[in-house]
Amino acid sequence: MLSFGPISRSTLPDAIIEEFRRAIASGKFQTGDRIPPERELADMFRVGRTSIREAMKALAMLGLIRRTREGTFVSDGRPMAPDRLAWEHALQKASLREVFEMRRMFESNLADLAASRAADEDIAEMRGALDEDDGTLQGFLGSDIAFHSAVAAAAQNSAIYELYTAVKDLLFRSHRVFQSAHQAGRQDQVLQLVREARVDHEALLALIEKQDRSGARRAMREHLDRLERALVELTDYGGSKEPALEEAAARE
Repeated sequence: MLSFGPISRSTLPDAIIEEFRRAIASGKFQTGDRIPPERELADMFRVGRTSIREAMKALAMLGLIRRTREGTFVSDGRPMAPDRLAWEHALQKASLREVFEMRRMFESNLADLAASRAADEDIAEMRGALDEDDGTLQGFLGSDIAFHSAVAAAAQNSAIYELYTAVKDLLFRSHRVFQSAHQAGRQDQVLQLVREARVDHEALLALIEKQDRSGARRAMREHLDRLERALVELTDYGGSKEPALEEAAARE
């Protein structure tokens, strides 16, 4: 069985990527082999799941792994498809409003499907994602991505999940606004918003567990509405033209 040893924190997450490169190049991993889950990898490397997640994202973009509803697998080494690059280019210039319109379209429907299809292991994955939130901003950001990704996986639709996975890292670029505001001395405001988002996540999970499809759909939409309003307030922009996410973060 493949195993990894702990690595120095000063080299994260690049060292994780390099370990995978070596494992694939040496033949320890073959094309089609399943990659262990994030939690197991975090235990192997003795690092947080956020570092593992960043490394997985980079490996996927390099074409070394592919992420599906069934799990993560060693790929054939083909880099990211041009269409995906086009998505990245378009979303980099998207405004907060545009990104949240897209998230509402995707994620309210995913919450609906998750409420009708989530298995026990899906519920456990969502709960585990919430447990990553340790009350700090960094803990919340990792938990936020993990929770929303778990909801998407629980929808049990491989086509939608593939599309969501392709763009999810871009949909969460709004995290940079939280980070910029926190670094600019607005810690109390940011952490209050983090606490409110955690309450939203808990309520959404409860509705999914109860298989309340309409309630889950509504809760996801309301959560994203509140989050968008909070980010608008943090960016302090005025006028009719909204900035792209990169510009919004830079304003802080």
